[in-house]
Amino acid sequence: MSATFRLMLPFLLLAVSARAPAAAPLDFARDILPMLERNCLPCHNATKSEGDFIMETPQLMLRGGEHGAAIQPGRGSDSLLYQTAARSKKPYMPPADNKSKAKALTSQQLELLRRWIDEGAQGHGKTRETPKWQAMPSRVVAVSAVAVTFNGTLAAIARGNRVTIYDLLLNQLAFELPPEAHHDIVSSLVFSPDGATLASGSFGEVKLWSLVPQEVRPSQHEVPAASPAEARSPDGKRIANTAGKLTGGDGKTVIAELIRDRAQEDARLKGAQASLAASFELSWQKGELERCEARIKQLRDDAAKAAGVHADFVKRKSDIEKKIAEARAVRDARLKERELADAEVSKLAPETPAGTDAAKALDEATKKQKEAASRFNEAAKALSEAMSETGKAQDAERTARKAEEDLADESKKLKLVQTALAAAQSALAAADKRVAEERNTATKQASPIRSITFSEDSLSIYTTHEDGCVRAWSAAEGAPLWTLKVDAQPLGGIKLVGDQLIVARHVGTVGIMPKRSWALAHQLGDATSAKSPLTDRVNALAFSPDGRWLATGSGDPSRTGEIKLWNPADGKLVREFDRPHKDAVLALDFSSDGKLLASGSADHAVRVWEAASGRLVRHLEAHSNHVLAVSFRSDGRVLASAGADAAIRTWTLDTGDVLKTISDFKKEVTGVRYIEMRDQLACAAGDPELRLLNDQGAKSRSDVADGKAFLTTFTASSDGRVRVVGDMHGHVWVLDSTGKVTGSFVP
Repeated sequence: MSATFRLMLPFLLLAVSARAPAAAPLDFARDILPMLERNCLPCHNATKSEGDFIMETPQLMLRGGEHGAAIQPGRGSDSLLYQTAARSKKPYMPPADNKSKAKALTSQQLELLRRWIDEGAQGHGKTRETPKWQAMPSRVVAVSAVAVTFNGTLAAIARGNRVTIYDLLLNQLAFELPPEAHHDIVSSLVFSPDGATLASGSFGEVKLWSLVPQEVRPSQHEVPAASPAEARSPDGKRIANTAGKLTGGDGKTVIAELIRDRAQEDARLKGAQASLAASFELSWQKGELERCEARIKQLRDDAAKAAGVHADFVKRKSDIEKKIAEARAVRDARLKERELADAEVSKLAPETPAGTDAAKALDEATKKQKEAASRFNEAAKALSEAMSETGKAQDAERTARKAEEDLADESKKLKLVQTALAAAQSALAAADKRVAEERNTATKQASPIRSITFSEDSLSIYTTHEDGCVRAWSAAEGAPLWTLKVDAQPLGGIKLVGDQLIVARHVGTVGIMPKRSWALAHQLGDATSAKSPLTDRVNALAFSPDGRWLATGSGDPSRTGEIKLWNPADGKLVREFDRPHKDAVLALDFSSDGKLLASGSADHAVRVWEAASGRLVRHLEAHSNHVLAVSFRSDGRVLASAGADAAIRTWTLDTGDVLKTISDFKKEVTGVRYIEMRDQLACAAGDPELRLLNDQGAKSRSDVADGKAFLTTFTASSDGRVRVVGDMHGHVWVLDSTGKVTGSFVP
């Protein structure tokens, strides 16, 4: 090699390296995550998160933890994550004695980590794979979710991936959602507050189904302008007439009056619920007033007693001070005596042979020392007793002052309670007035009946009216089913032709489909996509009382919980709650005013959120297993939760304390609901048992459905008139407020 070539070699190598392609950017999921999974994630995952630091994704790592920011993008060597992993800064990670047996990163791994941070710490965690769905086996029949409308007229039942809607007034199948609606088990169902929308939740998706408006179409069929004034059901068990009277087949036994239509009946139910809620609120406020008045009386008594003690001290102050001075003088004199006696003993003690005069003198001095010590102790005790009079007076003064302060606070509270009591009285009066008005209209028909007919199965009655409406009723009890405005003019005759109702108008006839149907309105997420915004199964659904929001509860099992709020009108995401739980969310419920949202999770925790902001209000922990159901009391002051630990707990929300633990169930409590707008709870457990009890745990009744299988799910209408429960074999029972089984459905 020539000298010239050797001189040029460094420049040639530099040129070659300059032309070499730059290394490809590191990929977090491919290059960084594997070494973190082995050595870091066992302690820094969404479930465990030691130091409040999660390392599952770059986004979570950038949040940092208890020690502040862990990553400074573009500055790997200066980042706390790199320094602790390289053991150049404490705390060293992973610790040498860690239980996960995680090992310190090698030099090659540290270089990758530093380089990745230098490149900007970009990337994403593991991406979900696109699901590959297979057909749902027909043997999957366990009831996985149930829902009931606010008025108790419809119930939705999920078995496997199929959802069936039942008409509880007719006690029959009303509609079945398409079998391909969901690929996975339907794990949650809920009706909107008006009963016109049904939400069904499954893996990675929620579908919103709307009640399809009934169509009125021109018909070629002819119908008499007026039908006979009376109609008999095909089975001969019912007779109905245009006067609105429904009787048995004998024409004598009156069963019902066809008076209220569905809208009127729903208004009556809401009025009755408002009256119940107002009555309960008034009762609570009266109790609060009594508690407040008793507290004020106690504080006044305490203040008076303390003031008396202090006044007595002031009266005797000079005598007490004189007594203290005398006791102090005696104590000081006795102290000097004791000190002299101690000194005498100390002088004789060092060299005093036994049996000598000196020994006798020591014995005498020791005796005097003990006597002096005893007299001093008596004097000190007397001084302490004398001074305690002053201490008692000072304590009494403080007690009186504190009682006066508490009395002022309690008096303010009393005024607030009195105001709330007056408001509750006004609310109850208004609600009762509304109920009375509804009662007064109970004997007045919505509109005179023009014609009447029965359905072929004898379960329904159809009537036409002078207000141009067609109304449907249950033949069993005369309960209103639906109302449809057909014309502005009075209607004429009505008859069934096949599955259509043919109605005579003032001009021509029209056809109506009496069977109601449901259609897909919106879809949230997609079970067939790896990018669905909903993680894993949607286990819980809840509509806000005004219907503006739909809350979804899901999450990655054993890792994270997920709560999201959606606008059901357009299917758009409104808000996502930040790390609401450490495991999948299993239960949701809104407070009656819509301000709070409660959640229960597989992480055993119950949490209460401010719905509008997502701010955590209460973190409640007492369950030792999955929380399967949550329910607010109508006044929002108490929350009930049920769990797989075979217990129900009620919580006082103003303090977060457990009000009562009800733990005498034999198996998991699968559902709990506050009913009747008061402190009454309805619940179901796998025992199988249905119970009614108050939130203090007192049981009022225990009901048993006909089956003996594990009860998997439960719900109830808010007024408690309808309870629906399903079991692992797919059987569903409907019970009324007395515990009577009014309907049952099998797969």
